[in-house]
Amino acid sequence: MYSNPICLAILNTGWVGQKLSKRARQMGYDVFEGHHQAVDATQNKKKNLKQIQVVVSSSSVDSEIEMLFRADVLVITLPFKRHLQDVWEYANWFLHICQFLANSPVQHVIFTSSTSIYPKKNGMYTESSDLDSDSERARVLQHVETQLLDLPKKVCILRLAGLWGEDRKLTRKLLGPIEGPDVKMNLVHIEDVVSVIFAVIQHQLSGVYNICSPHHPNRWMYYHTLAKAYKMRPPVFINESKNPKLAGGFQAKNRLIQGQWICDCTGFQYAYPDILTCLKP
Repeated sequence: MYSNPICLAILNTGWVGQKLSKRARQMGYDVFEGHHQAVDATQNKKKNLKQIQVVVSSSSVDSEIEMLFRADVLVITLPFKRHLQDVWEYANWFLHICQFLANSPVQHVIFTSSTSIYPKKNGMYTESSDLDSDSERARVLQHVETQLLDLPKKVCILRLAGLWGEDRKLTRKLLGPIEGPDVKMNLVHIEDVVSVIFAVIQHQLSGVYNICSPHHPNRWMYYHTLAKAYKMRPPVFINESKNPKLAGGFQAKNRLIQGQWICDCTGFQYAYPDILTCLKP
């Protein structure tokens, strides 16, 4: 049984973690945050925040991280950064985390993984679909998920589609040419991600779930709608037939992630099933 109020720890309080922490505190949770950057003790005291800096490398984890492992629920939102020279550093970090977790009081672990774990090929992808064996980054993610699922804990893996939110830099791609106008997009609103996490906690859910809104606009429709909403020039798309890099066109114009299973298991409903509606005046 969870304590009352539920003690929630969030490891790596980035965009998802900040949104989650804010709503959890509004809901009366006892929230503890672990940050990669230095924290301001004075501001923490003023705002009644519980935060620590967590120093992580591929060979060790700061012992202060144990403070996070006294919670009922631990949510790990560590993004898989693209600048890593050795992608297996990400897996090594989780190896140390799992060593801390195994004998900790934490009852429920939730990890925000990614739908990039699936092949870059056309098809409908559910939680039981084959995973990408060609991409090394996808193999690393598979390894991390397995490490976590092997813990003697209740573990839930949330494979997130492309994160969307009004407070993100949405218009950067409009500044240059865009590839693949016919490519279908897999997106999910940041607020739906936060709501899903609370549904998982409420139902004490374990297992693997895709989190993706049911509507899949193509890039042409999405970027034209985005440009109109922000009063910017229409997007420019690369002519695939004239670009040697794109010879043969895109091979995954209809790579569709199915995110319905989480709804069937919890009764959760996407508040933003069609991201385009967020862009219309």
